Amino acid sequence: MHLTASELPKAPAPRARRRPAPGGDGFVRAPLSETLEVLEPHLPPALASPRAREALRAALAQIPAAVTDELYLECRLDAGAARVDAVLHVREPGREILAGVNHAIPLPAPLADRPGWTRLRRFCGEWADPRSIFHRAASSLWVELDLEGGELRLDEPGTFVDLSWLSLRGAGPAEWTAHAAAAGARLCGRPPPSGSIRAVRRCMEALPAGARMVYAGFFPGRGDGAIRVCAAGVDAGALEEYLHRAGWPGDVAPVLRALGGGTEHGPGPVPGYVHLDARDGGAGARLGVEVPLHRRAQLEGGIREAAWLRALAGAAAEKVAALEAWPGWTATVLPHQPWRSLLVRRVNHVKLVFQDGCPAQPKAYLAARHTARVNREGEEA
Repeated sequence: MHLTASELPKAPAPRARRRPAPGGDGFVRAPLSETLEVLEPHLPPALASPRAREALRAALAQIPAAVTDELYLECRLDAGAARVDAVLHVREPGREILAGVNHAIPLPAPLADRPGWTRLRRFCGEWADPRSIFHRAASSLWVELDLEGGELRLDEPGTFVDLSWLSLRGAGPAEWTAHAAAAGARLCGRPPPSGSIRAVRRCMEALPAGARMVYAGFFPGRGDGAIRVCAAGVDAGALEEYLHRAGWPGDVAPVLRALGGGTEHGPGPVPGYVHLDARDGGAGARLGVEVPLHRRAQLEGGIREAAWLRALAGAAAEKVAALEAWPGWTATVLPHQPWRSLLVRRVNHVKLVFQDGCPAQPKAYLAARHTARVNREGEEA
């Protein structure tokens, strides 16, 4: 059963905002929906319809803003697609809030009591424990809140565990796969199928020289037992061989065409992360390729890859144009913080999703990251 927007408390109206109660670690009890209010003037309607905004507010009203230091809004770029998801980056102190050990800033009971969030709470508690296998293996966590058909899929959040520390320490396929399987067992409530574990290891062993496996993703609400593995450092020249060795069953030609637009339409895209779903029967049909966008160019007033995006099959022209309204920065006091922060907005990357021979389905990830603003003496401003 999924919750609809009408079944969740509404986010507080901007003019009705009350001073939040004090919380732990210098943060205050304010929901993430109030951070969204700060961002909404920069969010074009072409990327997020009024209905999508309402659902986002309702979902983020359940999450303490102090959980995350970076919020992604996942916007579909194909014409007619109105769905917008939210993705939260979790480190400390967000880990302690999700683990339930920051008693000053708890998760709302209706959310915290749901099975998926209970498993997430236990995982975060184990991750924080120096005796745990995850304490020195996981550097951060991404929590995905899906919105589909007007329903808020808050019961079973998706999670991506950042296991890049293992790769950077030279962990081999067996060790990385074992950590991914253990994380999946905790976050999904049951061990992954043995076939999925074998598929993860095959994806690891298929990596070209210089590439590394970074994230292991889990979506228990989808019930298929797949583990999404996300590899970094697989460039366009090595992509075809990697997908073949990993056992991806799709046609690589449309993928290479989508990534080859740079010769005619401006700077060519460079893959950031390559996503494969490791299933019980091997690599699944779905493939995701992230293309990171140049950050400094956005702060200087433009998206360097705009020409490639406009030429990308499946991307609606009005949505591509709307992306350029998002980047920028603001120095402000966020509702959940007592200090002044620098809030930077950027289009972090575009993900191309390929499946069953269909044209690429493009999605843009609008990032908002905040850091404490410091003066020249190194003190918080």
